[in-house]
Amino acid sequence: MNLGALDHLLKLKRYRELVSTMMSTELPCKNSEMVVSVFQQLRIRQKLHLALSGHSEEELLPLIDFLRLNLFQSAYFDVLYEVVNIFFTVYAEESVSVKVLQSFEALQDEIANEIQLQKQMCKALGVLSTCRSK
Repeated sequence: MNLGALDHLLKLKRYRELVSTMMSTELPCKNSEMVVSVFQQLRIRQKLHLALSGHSEEELLPLIDFLRLNLFQSAYFDVLYEVVNIFFTVYAEESVSVKVLQSFEALQDEIANEIQLQKQMCKALGVLSTCRSK
């Protein structure tokens, strides 16, 4: 996928600025595939930690919203799962605003809800499998 103008920042190794630029535009809303592609490139380069650290509240809130909306999209899960893990690692010990903290908690709640849903689906599949085998 062609990353367009973001590719320039990627080539210059300005990873933090790349994420800031990406989140300050309408790109996350209009082209989530492009955003995930950028994260995939950062993942390949092993620069997610650097790219995700040191952001302001104005940069973090759209990033968290993007993760909340897209984490459980099956096409994006592998990449965004790693982004979320690194994101929580980076900001676990940082002092963040109440707004960012609330967004973190909302993301954690959505992850917990998805885990519960997956557990229930596994149980239902187990019951169906048992019924089919009889």
